[in-house]
Amino acid sequence: VLQGQEPCAVPDGTSIAVRNLFYNVPARRNFLKSPATEFKHLVETFQFLALSNPSVGFTLIHDENEVYRLAPSERADPMEALEDRILSLFGNEYEGKLIPVEETTSYLSVYGFVGAPDLRRKSRGEQFLFVNGRYVRNRYLDHAVRTAYGDALPEGAHPFCCLFLQLDPRHVDVNVHPTKAEVKFDDERGVYGFLLAVVKKGLGSAELTPELDLASGTFIAAPTLTGSGAPPASVPSSRSASRPAAPVDASERRPVASPGLLTERLYRPAEEAVPVEHGIIASTATTRPADDDAPEREPLLWQLHDAYILTQIRSGLMIVDQNAAHERVLYEKALENLKGGFGLSQQLLFPHTLEFAPDDHELIKELLPDLRSLGFDIELFSGRSVVIRGVPAEIRAGDERTILLDILDQYKTFGDTGRDRRRDALAKSIARRSAIKAGTKLSVKEMRTLIDQLFLCEMPYACPQGRPTMIKITTEELQKRFAR
Repeated sequence: VLQGQEPCAVPDGTSIAVRNLFYNVPARRNFLKSPATEFKHLVETFQFLALSNPSVGFTLIHDENEVYRLAPSERADPMEALEDRILSLFGNEYEGKLIPVEETTSYLSVYGFVGAPDLRRKSRGEQFLFVNGRYVRNRYLDHAVRTAYGDALPEGAHPFCCLFLQLDPRHVDVNVHPTKAEVKFDDERGVYGFLLAVVKKGLGSAELTPELDLASGTFIAAPTLTGSGAPPASVPSSRSASRPAAPVDASERRPVASPGLLTERLYRPAEEAVPVEHGIIASTATTRPADDDAPEREPLLWQLHDAYILTQIRSGLMIVDQNAAHERVLYEKALENLKGGFGLSQQLLFPHTLEFAPDDHELIKELLPDLRSLGFDIELFSGRSVVIRGVPAEIRAGDERTILLDILDQYKTFGDTGRDRRRDALAKSIARRSAIKAGTKLSVKEMRTLIDQLFLCEMPYACPQGRPTMIKITTEELQKRFAR
């Protein structure tokens, strides 16, 4: 029986034990889950308490076994202290894969870390959001973080994040939930947009090209962070919040006049005074004698099994999946066409007349503006027939009916969602159907143009389905394999 309640002073090192927790409310014991489930909830509570207090040491003992022993961080910088706590809590797997996020405005400030795409999980267990130091659950903010990754994460995956939001308490309501685990903001749209932009900026400062671990045969995401955490100067300011860092030195920035110009910059010979990690593409002809009168040498490109493009880079070897890369290029081009309302079309020598089921014909009538934006030249004919006079420039002649049916299936899937979601599905459908497939022989010029177009994309490191478009094998890994 509770006799009284008042503050009391205790010396440092005092231990507090809680026993017979359900003595007065035995019915609550009947609502407990299995021991494993309850322990999982305890671990989650331990984790967010430890993350929100890096300067405090924590120990978790379960059934007389020590599960965690976290030493207090001695670093004065909050970001450094938080990074130490994350690594001690989740292990060495997270080392080198944490991307810093930090931004401050007069209304709201955000700092913390998000994980590289390969730290993804199928559940939401590793999303830690804190508002004014208190751990909260907010699907709205979780969605903002997930959206910032875009196609770098496959469908259904959730990234790691540990983010602290600070704002005036007058702008947040903490009494939405009895345990104060949920909050509401007076400007939820503003908070959502700010968090989305800040996480995008952080991801844009990291190179998300995965590396291949030859020993295990697995991919390792290798974010290479810039010193300041901001997007490189070579990224246009209008897209700095959403576009990944382009692999070009800021000092070399010039307007892109033609597809070949970007390749020339990417593959320019390395200068002796520049460390290898400051550039991505290395010279491919360093062993040949210089000849001022000879034409400028092009970088070497190889096609492996008519499916992968290999090229030398300064840090080792880069392998590009031609199908995934072309799919990414076509996807972003289709999105631009849908937004701009105009797409390039190739006219057919002989128009094709196709007949559809009644429901599909009605959908084609509804989708006609978007189809024309993609590059289809379609005219409604009598009955349930349509005449196709032109198709998008990327589509092979003869695939019109198959692609149209696929587009209709995608529309049926996303018919009840927003217009942007439907357009995204249409763009993905066109890209998947039109991209060059494995087994297609490419000339050197075609391979170079594809790489040019890939690095001009907003997210060149993953296809619309989240598969990597390229991987890197570092020189160090190759030397290790050859015992050098």
